[in-house]
Amino acid sequence: MPYVFIRLNIIIATVLHEVHMAGILDSVNQRTQLVGENRLELLLFKLNGRQRFGINVFKVREVMPCPRLTLLPKQDSFIKGVAHIRGQTISVIDLSLSTGGRAIEQTAESYIIIAEYNRSVQGFLVAGVERIVTLSWADVMPPPEGAGKSSYLTAVTEIDGQMVSILDVEKILNEISPVSTEVSEEIIDVSIGESLGDKLVMIADDSTVARNQVRRALEPLGINMVLAKNGRDALDQLLAIEATCENSITEKVALMISDIEMPVMDGYTLTAEVKGNDRMSKMPIILHTSLSGVFNNAMVEKVGAEDFIPKFHPDELATAVKNPLEDARFRKSERFIIKAHFFIKGYSLKKKCNAEYDLPSLLQGTGLETLYAALLISTRTLHGCSFLENAGAYSPEQPFSSINALPKGVSNSS
Repeated sequence: MPYVFIRLNIIIATVLHEVHMAGILDSVNQRTQLVGENRLELLLFKLNGRQRFGINVFKVREVMPCPRLTLLPKQDSFIKGVAHIRGQTISVIDLSLSTGGRAIEQTAESYIIIAEYNRSVQGFLVAGVERIVTLSWADVMPPPEGAGKSSYLTAVTEIDGQMVSILDVEKILNEISPVSTEVSEEIIDVSIGESLGDKLVMIADDSTVARNQVRRALEPLGINMVLAKNGRDALDQLLAIEATCENSITEKVALMISDIEMPVMDGYTLTAEVKGNDRMSKMPIILHTSLSGVFNNAMVEKVGAEDFIPKFHPDELATAVKNPLEDARFRKSERFIIKAHFFIKGYSLKKKCNAEYDLPSLLQGTGLETLYAALLISTRTLHGCSFLENAGAYSPEQPFSSINALPKGVSNSS
C-alpha cells in the first residue's frame, strides 16, 4: 500500500509539473520579436547547490521530469543514459558532472532540458528548473578573466541580486564528442587567401571552442583572421580598422563570420550596426550559430546579413566563405580591365561610373583593339573560360566573364 501512495504522489507531481512547464514554454514561439533587439530570454536552472545557471529559451525544445534512462555499453561517463521521448532516442548528459561537479542524483525533483545544439538534440540532466527571465544582452557580461581556459562559462549576468552563469555548451559537447574541423580536399583552395593578400576575415564568437573550430576550418584556405569575443568587441575592432581605410572597410576586411548568441551585443545587433554604417555596409556577413529555427532566415534578411549557416560543418562553412570572396576576386579582375581602358583613354574613374559605359564600343574608338583582346582573353583564361564559348554582349548587369563578342574591327586572331 505505501508503494501505491508513493507512486501516486510521483504521478501527480509529474502531471502538475508538466502543466506548469507547459505554461512556461507555450509562448516561446511568440517571443521571436526579442531577437534583433539585443534581448534574450533565459531559462533558469540549478545543478547541485544554490548556484543558478541559464540557457537561451530558443534552444529549448522541452522541459520534463527525468524519465527512466537506459544505460548503454561503454557510454561516456558524462552521459547518464538515453531516453526514448516522442519517438526519438536522446542522450542525456549530466550537466553537473560534465562541468567538473558531482553527479546529479535522479530523483522526482530532477529534470531534463531537451535542447538543440549544432544540428543535434540532447537532454541535459539538471537538479531543478526555476523560471524564464527576459533581459538585455548588454546586461550579460563575458566571464571574469581569471576564470581561465578550463572554465565552462561563456557569460555571466545578475538576476535578483544573484549571479547567473551561462555555460559554454559547445565546449561540453565537443569534449564528449569532438567535432571534426577537417575541410574536404576538393573544397580547399589556397588561391582564395593569396588573392586576399593582407585582407582579414573577422570571426566573432563568445565560445573559445567555436572560435577555434572556425579558425581551423579556414586555415587551409590561406586566410588571415582576426578574432573577437563578442559583438561589442568585434564592432570596436571593425571601427578601429575602418578609421584607417580610405573609403571602405572592405579595403582591409573582406568578410565577417559572426555567432548570434554573444554577451554585451548579439550577432543580429552587430550585423545591423555594420550594415547601418556607410563605410562598412558592403562587407559581407555570415551568421554562424548553434541556434536553430525558421525565424533565423527572417532575421538574417531583416538585419541584412548575406548568409546563415547552422554550426558546425567545416565544408559548408568553407564553401560559404569562398563564395563571396570568389565573387570579390572576380569583380577585382573586371575592374582591372576597366581601369586599364580608362587609364589609356584618359578618363577618371572617380568622375564616371563603370555602368555608364558600353565598354566594347568605347574601346572600339581608342585604336587599341589588340590590347582590348589581349586583356579580355587573359581575364577569361584566368577564370578557366574559352573566349569563344558563347555569344552575347556586355551589359552592366552581366559579369565580365559573359562578354562573348568582340567589338567590330577586332578579329579573333588579335
